[in-house]
Amino acid sequence: MYSLQKVIYCLAFLIVLISVSGQKKYMDYNYSIKNGLNSDNILSTAISKSGELYLSTQRGISLYDGYRFQNHATVQTIIGSFIENDNFFFYFNTDGLCKIHQINDIPEILVKNIYTDSNPNNDQFNNLFIDSKKRIWGTDFENVKYYDPITKKVISFSLIPGNKHLDPETGIIETANGEIWIAAKNGLWVWKENAKELKPYPYSNFKNTSFQSIKKLSNGKVLLSTSQGKIFQINPITNELINLKSLPDNQMITGFEETSEGLALHGIHSVYLSKNNTYHLIYSSIDQTINHLTYDPKTHIIWLSTSKGLIKLLPVNPAISIYTFNERNAPVVSIAQDNQNTIWMIDAKGMLGTLNKNGLQPFNPSANFEYSSLNFSANQLFLSGTKEIKILKNNVFINLPLKDLSIQSQIVKTIITPQNELWIVFLSHEIQRYRWPSLEKIDEPINNKPEFWADNQWQDVVIDKSNRIWLAGWMPKSYGICYYDPANNEFIDVSKKEINPDKGKFVGDYFTKTGLGNENSLLFTAYGGWNRTDGNGKIIQKVDIHSYEIADTHLRGIAEDSKGNVYFATSEGLHIYRKDIDKVVRITQIDGLPSNFTLHSFYELNDGKIALGIEGGMVIIETENLLKTQLTQRLKLVQIKVNGESRSINSHHIELQKDERELILNFSDLSFLDSEKVNFRYKFSDEKNWHELGNNPELSLNHIQPGSYDITIEAWDNLGNIQSKNLNISILAHPPFTKSNLFYALLLTTLFAIIFLINRYLWKRKEKEQKYLRRIKEAEMQTLRSQMNPHFLFNTLNSINSYIIQNESETASAYLTTFSKLMRNILDNSKHEMISLKKEMQTLKLYLELESARLEHSFDYKFKIDPNIDSEYLQIPPLIIQPFTENAIWHGLRNRTDKGLLEVIVNEIDDETLQIIVQDNGIGREASRKLKKEQTQHKSYGIEITTERLKTLDPNNSVEINDLYDADETSAGTQIIITLKLKEND
Repeated sequence: MYSLQKVIYCLAFLIVLISVSGQKKYMDYNYSIKNGLNSDNILSTAISKSGELYLSTQRGISLYDGYRFQNHATVQTIIGSFIENDNFFFYFNTDGLCKIHQINDIPEILVKNIYTDSNPNNDQFNNLFIDSKKRIWGTDFENVKYYDPITKKVISFSLIPGNKHLDPETGIIETANGEIWIAAKNGLWVWKENAKELKPYPYSNFKNTSFQSIKKLSNGKVLLSTSQGKIFQINPITNELINLKSLPDNQMITGFEETSEGLALHGIHSVYLSKNNTYHLIYSSIDQTINHLTYDPKTHIIWLSTSKGLIKLLPVNPAISIYTFNERNAPVVSIAQDNQNTIWMIDAKGMLGTLNKNGLQPFNPSANFEYSSLNFSANQLFLSGTKEIKILKNNVFINLPLKDLSIQSQIVKTIITPQNELWIVFLSHEIQRYRWPSLEKIDEPINNKPEFWADNQWQDVVIDKSNRIWLAGWMPKSYGICYYDPANNEFIDVSKKEINPDKGKFVGDYFTKTGLGNENSLLFTAYGGWNRTDGNGKIIQKVDIHSYEIADTHLRGIAEDSKGNVYFATSEGLHIYRKDIDKVVRITQIDGLPSNFTLHSFYELNDGKIALGIEGGMVIIETENLLKTQLTQRLKLVQIKVNGESRSINSHHIELQKDERELILNFSDLSFLDSEKVNFRYKFSDEKNWHELGNNPELSLNHIQPGSYDITIEAWDNLGNIQSKNLNISILAHPPFTKSNLFYALLLTTLFAIIFLINRYLWKRKEKEQKYLRRIKEAEMQTLRSQMNPHFLFNTLNSINSYIIQNESETASAYLTTFSKLMRNILDNSKHEMISLKKEMQTLKLYLELESARLEHSFDYKFKIDPNIDSEYLQIPPLIIQPFTENAIWHGLRNRTDKGLLEVIVNEIDDETLQIIVQDNGIGREASRKLKKEQTQHKSYGIEITTERLKTLDPNNSVEINDLYDADETSAGTQIIITLKLKEND
């Protein structure tokens, strides 16, 4: 029985296939486990609002984006029913009635299966349908029921009491708000919300009818199919019932779907399109069971869920129409169109045919005639053969009585020229000419040399819009393009220097076909490319395989449309030069051509369409729509993998944590075209140039450095159309703690703390060292004082004694008083590290009074203190000026012959700097050194000790000694400049 059924289906398929004359509206593609599906048994499909295809299978839920399948990680059991609503997907499986939003979502269980009770109905929720109030309808063994998402309760109505078998064929629709129709195996039922009960449809003949499917159409009418193959149409408003035509052999229909091409009906093994009350078979397979059909109105693709995988029925490009003879496989080698717009063709076996509004029809005028070319010229259709030439008269081809016609080579074309001459152009023979229409032979030869015909092979001839005649062919000694000069009766080679001085503009020397371009230009195909010339033969455009993406070197046939797009045929598809983007694109089998070989014949039709000869027929190319994109403006991010793990897509902003450095972005144009038809590229926001990804919609980013990145992804088709919708993705890669701002802040703080502590330690250590050095220097000063005091005391006592001997008691008393004050000040000041400037100057004054008196007032002294200085407040180290004044007296002033002068000047340079100048007008250091050998040595350790002491107190303290000279460069004394830093000493 099964074998007989299989034969019947095959015969039906062949009958329909023959009836459509070889035209194919859809190309079918099959996807299975080998392509990544989790199961070959596909139960149903649904399309999300963004365009992804969701599948329910024997082993769970999958998502298909046109390039890859994603299988749900946890939903891996058979799906009893599956439906999409508002971009949410509802399904029934062993968990119960569930809901998800994305393929990676954890399912939300709305109604949990109850396996612990005795009621099997609690474990079923099949044939899902969602009404206008978002109630989820379904069936179990005996009932139709709905789940109310507001109350979260299930309400049931008895449908088939006592049923013990699942009813997968039950269909549920909503005809109007609050009215639900259920088509079941025991009739058609109606539920109305106001009555809240289930009643049979009021048509008695439906009472025991077993229904297979139900569908509400966009016009509001309802279609029903039965298990006997009957089809009914009901108007729910008027209840008008129409019995529609059944499928061939009363095949049972298991589903309906509206498409742009008509109503799609599918049975167990076949899919039909219904248009104008005629059924067209578009798919059939005896080996597969069709479980479900889904139509995508955006792509016009029909998806079939079958027992052996997913089937994609991709519509053939509507701009490509294919017409074939039945049971013919010879290529059509010549095409022409007459003034009645009938298209004529001839194949390699001599079969002549016509294409008109009635389709492709054979037309054989003579069984013994061998044809070689077919062309239309000056309202005449010529048929040329190996023996004679015929012309079409009253729909009959008759012989042309051409006197002395000698066909010695293949006829390329027969044309009527603007000079009313009939020209017969041969492949490798001189053109034969006749008067038209008298057919009187013209014996006068064309004035080109005999080798012009003997050496060259002519491939095509054309008359341009200015009535100039052009020849194109192979000219081994030239470049293959010539035009006819009627004034001189000869053909002019356009490779002449005065026409084309630059020979590099020729694409080659073997030209094959000609075509008329826009603006009175001409187009010439060759091996390697094509040229455009102006009306005088000057080359104005060159398109060759070196500068453009042309897949084949052999070009044959060329035409230009009104937009400047140039179409040319190759053995690797129909190529198109797009003027708007200056690129060559290609139409091939993936676009709907039956074959990539388009060199058999090429003809531009009267309406601008292009006819291509193929094996057993012809293809008509509608140039107006051929370049329209099939991309659907649905470029979308479909999968994110971080460190190899999938992540849910909540937005186009992706955040990567510190240990996440590997990112894979999978995206899709969701056009579901052949992968070779779509290309992708991307760039970062700070880049100008794109990075090409080819046909692979995947971007892999490895070792991502911390930072923010903005990426733009773009898609375009094989025809050069760029999809206007881009995909913009932002990525924020958080750094690891060791590279975070907080870490750097802590590191910087720690570094500063360490530096501070080190500096503090060094400063404390230095301070201790300074204190220690100061103690040492103070000890040295104490030693100096201990040395100075006895010496000074001895000299002073001698002076007092001298005053007493000389009876100068008052002078001695005054001297002694001054001496005692000096000793008391020195003893008192030596107890302190710092004293006021005033005390220092008082002590110095006492010392100078005694020295001046002792030396019989041989010098005077002066103090000059900056009036801005508060001498009582300003603190300086004690006894730092005295050693320098002592040195000035002993080595400078004491040896003067006349009275000397000692000046002590104190200035405040700034708030932190004090300057003390000790200046004398003595003999100077040079003269003093000369006297050292003659006088008693008085070595003063006070200056050296004091200088080191000042440096110990502050490294910025300094002592500068300058020699003074008068205008005659004679020594005029010595100047000592003491600079004290007060910041740490005040």
